[in-house]
Amino acid sequence: MPDMKDIVTDDMVKNALKSDAVTIAVKTQIKSTLDQQIDAAVDTALTDILGNDADNTVMQ
Repeated sequence: MPDMKDIVTDDMVKNALKSDAVTIAVKTQIKSTLDQQIDAAVDTALTDILGNDADNTVMQ
């Protein structure tokens, strides 16, 4: 029985990493992370400008 390292080659891994599925997953994760960071930055800016008073709640 061959070793696992002989079955899975570097080229196979490289090709898998270049696949659309991986690219889409990476882009999705990066966008999600950036959205969270933007939301946090906006919340911080609003708190700094408007204060942390409950009367200043912004409705969406």
